[in-house]
Amino acid sequence: MQPELSIVMPCLNEARTLALCIAKAQAFLKEHDIAGEIIVADNGSRDGSVELANRMGARVVTVETRGYGAALAGGIEAARGKYVIIDWFLEQRRTLEWCIAVGMGSIVAGVVLGIMAARQWSLVGFGGLEAVWILRLVICSVLFLLLGDRRFWLASTLAL
Repeated sequence: MQPELSIVMPCLNEARTLALCIAKAQAFLKEHDIAGEIIVADNGSRDGSVELANRMGARVVTVETRGYGAALAGGIEAARGKYVIIDWFLEQRRTLEWCIAVGMGSIVAGVVLGIMAARQWSLVGFGGLEAVWILRLVICSVLFLLLGDRRFWLASTLAL
């Protein structure tokens, strides 16, 4: 059975934070009863990240080409989910809840802007960046409609 959601985590020596990220993603999938997979796209880790991810039940894909973009591309290519979320951060829970509430089954693609303020991640609501968010949502929706039938949710960040 195809997973509904793939969560892609690019990784290069992230053993210190990877366990928490995977645990939060697993808890989210379980709490919302979502058939999902967690993909750790490893870019050559030597700190035990791969072993940790395997122990925790994540699917590890090795990406030989170095770089963050290459790791993301490798993880997305390996994803089997109907929807894909990238850039999973420790506090992206609200982002995922919003994506699922608004998007699954109705919107083809979107970009969620996370704003870093007071060292906490929060979801941009209907505030000062509403126009930017809507514009990015529309542009990404059109691009992904043209590029293929896989549905993507890209969780990106904007540091302020």
